[in-house]
Amino acid sequence: FMLNDSMTIKDPELLIENITFDFFESYRKSTAGVPNIEQSSSFNWIKKLTMEVLYNENNLLSLKLDKFGYTGGAHGANIVLYRVFNLTNNKPVELDDLFIKGYEEELTRILDKKLRRLNGIAAEDNLLESGFLIDGIAHTDNFYINNDGIGFFYNVYEIAAYATGSTELFCTFYDLKSILRPDHPFFWISN
Repeated sequence: FMLNDSMTIKDPELLIENITFDFFESYRKSTAGVPNIEQSSSFNWIKKLTMEVLYNENNLLSLKLDKFGYTGGAHGANIVLYRVFNLTNNKPVELDDLFIKGYEEELTRILDKKLRRLNGIAAEDNLLESGFLIDGIAHTDNFYINNDGIGFFYNVYEIAAYATGSTELFCTFYDLKSILRPDHPFFWISN
């Protein structure tokens, strides 16, 4: 998940060493032959990866991976990725595992309502004309779960400009109850 790769990791310490080596090797190649590099702020590279356990209860594990990189320019790039795992079968949880068939339209309606409320945009107003990069919100596979509901996360430039920042739309289980599968994994909530 951290590398966005399906490879099996046998030695986590070696993995971190390889990531570090690759970063510095890339820096060395990019700056080879640059005179007085120590005096140039353009070559102050940064790479930061952090992983956080957001939720680990009821046989569900929600992880947050935060990736930040800067290799010059006006600003760095920050990407936040979420992944949910079902600990009873050790598999990633997908939206199709949570919602009834044909959920997409209703989920889109719920997310659109949340986005508009969060940003003070009337239902009849066009999202593009309101400063977004989209004319309609769509669900994302970048989500997390906790005891209260599901958070959908949109990184910078996915639906809005850098200046707006990332967007998080949190939907309670009550918000989603009309589209939750009868066999959803949230046994602690009533249908």
